[in-house]
Amino acid sequence: MPPTAPAEATPTAPAAPAVVIAGPDGLRISRGGPQPPDAQTDIQIDAISYDTEGAVFVSGRGTQAAELRVYLNNQPIRMGEIGPGGTWSLALPDVDPGTYTLRVTQLGPEGEVASETETPFLREDPARVAQAPTAEDGVSVITVQPGFTLWGIAEANFGEGLAYVQIFEENRDQIRDPHWIFPGQIFRLPDLPGAEDPAQAQ
Repeated sequence: MPPTAPAEATPTAPAAPAVVIAGPDGLRISRGGPQPPDAQTDIQIDAISYDTEGAVFVSGRGTQAAELRVYLNNQPIRMGEIGPGGTWSLALPDVDPGTYTLRVTQLGPEGEVASETETPFLREDPARVAQAPTAEDGVSVITVQPGFTLWGIAEANFGEGLAYVQIFEENRDQIRDPHWIFPGQIFRLPDLPGAEDPAQAQ
């Protein structure tokens, strides 16, 4: 059975998170920084994303061909193998909306824990995800990733960190405190000068 009890979130900041942008086929990953080296050895979560039906996918990097395990609130929910090039992607099973601790463990050749990483994760309501606007609607939407801050989102999209105030105002229904946002949340970006046209986003 999937876990249902929300967990207390502890912010973490893995390197090089990805931006997930709404498009006609769902929410897609757009890497903003330099590509990582192929010789990734430690497990890493790069992105948490949703498809158009609201299903959750987690992807990242690690050691090619190594086994990995995914946990929510310390309960194992998925197993998998890191693919060619050291990348992996797994769909999570049905999970109730709420805040969890998401942990991914990479196993060594003897089944021992070789490396692991974790992040708070807010599972959005699938119905809300399915109704999220897309680029075809002319609305820019992002999914919060590990390490994101409102200031960083504002700098990346508008060239000015102080624009976080407008993002906060646009998403007051989801953000209680602008200092606390959670991977997995979906935010609307306000229509401000300097915003990237979602239809042209790469």
